[in-house]
Amino acid sequence: MRISFFVGLLFVLGTCWNTTLFAQTETEPATVGFVGSLSEATAVAKEKEMNFFIVVWEDDQNPAYLNTISLLNDSSVIQAFDGKILPLIAHSSSDNGLNMQKQFDLSEFPAALFVSIEGEELYTLENPEKLEADQLIDLYERFVIP
Repeated sequence: MRISFFVGLLFVLGTCWNTTLFAQTETEPATVGFVGSLSEATAVAKEKEMNFFIVVWEDDQNPAYLNTISLLNDSSVIQAFDGKILPLIAHSSSDNGLNMQKQFDLSEFPAALFVSIEGEELYTLENPEKLEADQLIDLYERFVIP
């Protein structure tokens, strides 16, 4: 009786452990950014006097896209952008993605750019797959902050 109890307990613990490990290795990068339409994002940005950081992507396994999302989740970038930059992240085939492609003449993906509240393109990232958090913050400070 005791042996079957311990075998059962080990089975349950092993299953929980395996599930936890699988969940940790299979998680996708957390996506940050405004959830809503482009017009809603613009209204929020105008109200709070924020500029935009736009990411339009096509392939969620692209190293440039993955690094850009990772940078947006970096604590130093979050702190630097807090209350000043509103990230907008959209798939190229979504309504927001199609609108941003048309507005900013985007044809290569992923596209990552800083845009003013007035819709003026301030800076487009080149080689975002090689960018570090401090470099993104430096670009923000040089090209976005007046």
